[in-house]
Amino acid sequence: MMAPLLVKLIFDRLRGAVPILGKIIANKVDATFTNAEIRSHVSFVEAELEGRAWLTGDELTGADVMMSYPLQAAMSRGAPGEAFPRVEAYLAQIDARPAYKRAIERGGPFDMPG
Repeated sequence: MMAPLLVKLIFDRLRGAVPILGKIIANKVDATFTNAEIRSHVSFVEAELEGRAWLTGDELTGADVMMSYPLQAAMSRGAPGEAFPRVEAYLAQIDARPAYKRAIERGGPFDMPG
């Protein structure tokens, strides 16, 4: 899931650094690759969450911890084109965990680079 998110981040930065040409190239890459890839990955997770609280079942596991960042990144970039209610609820459930709240208190607010 991280590969298309990294490509999107790089081209978002290019868009700002080289205004006209960067925007043209970044828009083309988004239209032909990143948006569809991000949507595909998030759609997969959306389907996997059907009938489950967490990715592997009823309890939080390392898989959930590992996938929280890429899913937050995807959703912060609008997971282009669709709504993903299960993923949104899943991320809200992660955000509501006391351990997550303590981590934010210690590390500061979560700010997705863009």
